[in-house]
Amino acid sequence: MVKTTEMEIKSMMERPIPKKKIGIIRLKVEKEQKSLWGMKRFRSPKEAVEAVSPMFAYSDREIVAVLSFNSKMEPMAAEIVAVGGLNASYVDVKNVFKFAILNQAAYVMCFHNHPSGDPEASPDDE
Repeated sequence: MVKTTEMEIKSMMERPIPKKKIGIIRLKVEKEQKSLWGMKRFRSPKEAVEAVSPMFAYSDREIVAVLSFNSKMEPMAAEIVAVGGLNASYVDVKNVFKFAILNQAAYVMCFHNHPSGDPEASPDDE
């Protein structure tokens, strides 16, 4: 007799692994009532940079931030997803997308600073 995938699953469910505990996970997003930028739609990249500049103003390390947007390109939330050293920051892409998914974002923008003040993109940036 050939076992189908459905039969294999049914068989596994009938004989669970003894003392095997499975974690149950619940994620919850709590939105704060405070707003840094309101719900103004950005009309240019310059406006977006001006909006996040306060997050980077006094930083002595590289920071990577993500803004999530709804389908009308209105900002919904901001989060710092990585803090690095003087001239580098490791970004785990999972954190960028986790943030976007939890906020049910239609779009995201990523930002990072150069504490040196040099705006030229490094080879790692490219």
